[in-house]
Amino acid sequence: MWRKNRRPAQCKQSFFRTVCCEGVDLNRNFDWFWASTGSSSDPCHETYHGPSAFSEPESAAVRDFVTSLGERVKGFVTLHSYSQMWIIPYGHRRRAYPQDYRSALRPLAVRAINALKVLHGTQYTVGTGADIMYEAAGGSADWAKGRARIPYSYLLELRPRNINFANGFLLPENQILPTAEETWEAIKVVADELVGQFGQPIIERKIGGGIHTLVPNHYRLRPTLNPDENSTSSSSSSSSTTTTPTTSPPTSVEETTATELLTTFTPTTSESTTFQSTTFESTTTGSTTIEQTTTASITIEPATNEPTISEHCVDYSKFCHWWRTFGLCDRERVSLLCPKSCDLNCQQR
Repeated sequence: MWRKNRRPAQCKQSFFRTVCCEGVDLNRNFDWFWASTGSSSDPCHETYHGPSAFSEPESAAVRDFVTSLGERVKGFVTLHSYSQMWIIPYGHRRRAYPQDYRSALRPLAVRAINALKVLHGTQYTVGTGADIMYEAAGGSADWAKGRARIPYSYLLELRPRNINFANGFLLPENQILPTAEETWEAIKVVADELVGQFGQPIIERKIGGGIHTLVPNHYRLRPTLNPDENSTSSSSSSSSTTTTPTTSPPTSVEETTATELLTTFTPTTSESTTFQSTTFESTTTGSTTIEQTTTASITIEPATNEPTISEHCVDYSKFCHWWRTFGLCDRERVSLLCPKSCDLNCQQR
């Protein structure tokens, strides 16, 4: 298998003949202890590290893209093969670890390989490349952690675990899809951790108070008008006493009105809760008193035809909720990844 890029051939004199070889091992070309261990200065060697760090357009493009994003990048995952290893920085020297190796990087890696194992039973080994494989400087994952200061950086060596008299880089066709499925399960664990650790605080600040303040609309207001009810009626489930304001008869024929708004809480025998708003109007003309009563009630009852929270309305990962909260469902990629979360008929948490 060809593991280098296609850098133009460099020629050298070897005894009585000229040898020309092309290509650079890109995973030895990053600026992290470049050319110190695990690589070669021979252009014909498969681990040739190049004439200088970032001498190749491919590695330089990765560097430029990542650094252009600044501190926005929180995770870096690079996929390789083979050996079934989840490799944590650093790989340039044995027993060389980042400060958060035991507190953050390794615990998350263990959770990821456990999720990976559940799907097809594939077992991965966790550790630094130098500890569980061999020393090699100039790797992209080491640069991402050590130079770019990305909090979570990993290198994954995918299937198979060993070659068994075959070429490990030529994965059997029947293992391609299972490898992709289980790897995706592991990457989702990493993505969820990044969203929870770095994304959720930003979202909570933007929406002011956190996601727990977003209460689903479980109830509907249904106004009902009961013109036949009057203020003196009483029932076994409720009773209320009201006083109609009175006005002394005036010395001349005049018309005066007095209005009082009384709101009473009336529990009913059903599960719904009823609030009654009663308006009393008293009009006195001379010595004749006319009373008119209108009672309006608003009944609040649970909605019966709205969907409830269920697994059928949950997508593959929690960050679909954040994307919907930010109103990103109009983007084609988000709508494809989160069809259920972006469906307005699905009740979200």
